[in-house]
Amino acid sequence: AWDTMRIEAGVIEAPGETPNPATPYHAGLGDLVDLEDAEGPRAFPGAEAIRAVHAAGVERVLCGLRMDGPRLAKRGSRISGAAGDLGACVAAAFSPALGTGIALAYLPPDLLRVIVDTDGTPQPADVVPLPFLHGPRGAVTR
Repeated sequence: AWDTMRIEAGVIEAPGETPNPATPYHAGLGDLVDLEDAEGPRAFPGAEAIRAVHAAGVERVLCGLRMDGPRLAKRGSRISGAAGDLGACVAAAFSPALGTGIALAYLPPDLLRVIVDTDGTPQPADVVPLPFLHGPRGAVTR
């Protein structure tokens, strides 16, 4: 139950669900990074690397996948699109609130649809913003 609620909320478990090189910008947490005060007493290891990622932008961001059919993804399920192989799911579960399978993956921005390999069977999925659910009663985001 915990994994399902965590995935519905779009929360990742570090370091298992943060592929290398993942930064706060890849996970959609760039607003939490204070690069203005990253010198002096607020300096932190890796500040220069984070600045470089911030300046260049990211090629992949944490996204939600909402499965179209009855098949479920699992951690490691391959994802493909028009450009070929796009990566793999980092977490997946069945969402009782949505009535379908959901997954988290780091994908190129601006994707709308992908195909998830569910144990050899291709399953279409929508790429949706996170969290899947929000609010006190778990309102559906899409």
